[in-house]
Amino acid sequence: MRLHDFLFKVSGALSSEHPASLYDYLIHTMENCGGFLRSRWYYDPDTTIDNFNIPAVHLVLVTYHGDVDFDHPTLYETLDSDAYSVQVSLVKLQIFYENYSSDDAMIDAIEWAMQLGYDQYKIIRI
Repeated sequence: MRLHDFLFKVSGALSSEHPASLYDYLIHTMENCGGFLRSRWYYDPDTTIDNFNIPAVHLVLVTYHGDVDFDHPTLYETLDSDAYSVQVSLVKLQIFYENYSSDDAMIDAIEWAMQLGYDQYKIIRI
């Protein structure tokens, strides 16, 4: 499976009302961390994450910080000054594309994410 196809499916599973907006946000903010993606601190509409092959994944772990309404998310805000304009990411998010060999392995990933401040999670089927 290609990463962009995976993110499109994840967007549809997380947001039934605005999957296209979430997909756009994901391809422009995520960075590959080997086995999972993590949102950068900024949204860049001119840069997309590489569209590489990933293993077929059916259960996806998504960890995030705070209460996020994926159907009506405020994903970023624009900070302007005389010198620059940057769109700051407001959603701290990780998406795991690794196949977990056991429930214990997924629990370990959830606990690790929580130690990093990702206090919410969803397990979605795509």
